Amino acid sequence: AGMTSTTLEEPSVQAIAQAHGKSAAQVMLRWVAQQGIATQPRTMQPAHMEENLDVFDWELTAAEMESLSGMPQCNVTRGNPYAEGDPNGGARHGNVVGITAHC
Repeated sequence: AGMTSTTLEEPSVQAIAQAHGKSAAQVMLRWVAQQGIATQPRTMQPAHMEENLDVFDWELTAAEMESLSGMPQCNVTRGNPYAEGDPNGGARHGNVVGITAHC
């Protein structure tokens, strides 16, 4: 649906990152934090840990927040979300099998 393979590759995210001298990941973390939403970015790389913490002393503009919030959304479910034997799965939800993606 005209989207890149990851949000970090979206041209609008890249442009905002460049404008602030930050990474695309930092822009997305700041977007979440600026909305007051808790997040738990995980990494085993010390450099990424430092980068993840460097999102609190700057802000995205209202226009940047609107741009990020208006990006196309993709809801993807990979594989059958029902565990084998789950009474909610199987025949009641015969359309939930294999890999499904809705964009």
